[in-house]
Amino acid sequence: MKLVKALFVLIGFFNTAMAEELPQYSAPVMDQVGVLSGPVQTECDSLLSRLYRSGGPQIGVLIVPSLNGSSIEEYSIKLAETWKLGRAEKDDGVILLVSVRDHKFRIEVGRGLEGDLTDLDSHRIQEEMKPLLAQAKFDEAIYLGVNRIIEKTSKDNNLKQEASDNLSNIKLWVSIAGLIVLIWLISFLITKDPIFIFYIIFNLIGSSSRDHDEGGGGGFAGGGSSDNF
Repeated sequence: MKLVKALFVLIGFFNTAMAEELPQYSAPVMDQVGVLSGPVQTECDSLLSRLYRSGGPQIGVLIVPSLNGSSIEEYSIKLAETWKLGRAEKDDGVILLVSVRDHKFRIEVGRGLEGDLTDLDSHRIQEEMKPLLAQAKFDEAIYLGVNRIIEKTSKDNNLKQEASDNLSNIKLWVSIAGLIVLIWLISFLITKDPIFIFYIIFNLIGSSSRDHDEGGGGGFAGGGSSDNF
């Protein structure tokens, strides 16, 4: 009997320790690693907040450095119990969890959404995200995941269309950022002149902004499944 009591105490201790390690929910997108750009995080926050206010599910995105030795399934379930996303009577919460060092990610789905966002749907979303995460393209991967979940769960066609349209803006942003870094590196290796490097980057940004405006596009607006990347 003493052994059984000791076992329950030990289980309670580990559950309490994990609860203390879990971040408290404070925004739809929480990036504890700093891998998302400001514009992408802001856009995802805006879309997910509007989705919930329009009567859709409550979706939380969490990017953590590591799972601290837990399995991603255990971590995401404890996170769901702590955050309690969605409406209690509907159980319509969704968590997109990414662990950078462990190279694992999971989509945790409340029971009330299992008809709209099935395990197969979650797996297909992850298959799209996986190559982007493997290349450390976190902006594109997270926005793609958010977009696909909105497509499956939202009844607001305008919101779904906006999320889909902005996907191309995300890709453009990432491409420009990558090009700037590449030009900076090449320029530094050739000239080792920081003033010249900043001059090139300034002109590149100015040129990109003018080209984008002339093109007529808007500004930068805006069960479960586990996998590795």
